[in-house]
Amino acid sequence: IVPSKYDLPSSTITLYDMKRLLLLFVITFIVAGCQEPLTQKGLIYGTVLSKTTNEPIKAAGIELRPLGLNTVTGSNGQFQYDDIEPGDYALRIAKSGYVVQKDKIVSVSAGQISHVDIQLEKRPPTLLILDDTTNE
Repeated sequence: IVPSKYDLPSSTITLYDMKRLLLLFVITFIVAGCQEPLTQKGLIYGTVLSKTTNEPIKAAGIELRPLGLNTVTGSNGQFQYDDIEPGDYALRIAKSGYVVQKDKIVSVSAGQISHVDIQLEKRPPTLLILDDTTNE
């Protein structure tokens, strides 16, 4: 048999090389097994709307309880909380001229977007009557 220029030389793996490879694999698996698994977090996204007009409410304050995280809705009434641990949370929404929405419950799942739309009811106008009959 005449060797061609495309024949590759045969290589042999020694017992020493095999031991080194085995040691490398063992160390890799040990290090990988010792690392803490990454927990996926979720996201809360929503819109605050007027109950009577269904229009977005801008600059509404939102608190995520029990974490105590606060945010404000944008001009489109939307808000978002990123990197939230899975679990159940309560939203408290407040805006001047509207009734405060307390404890709107939202559940967060790992790697998921929890969507919540909140409707705020307009606070009824109050009439202040002054008694002007007293002469004080």
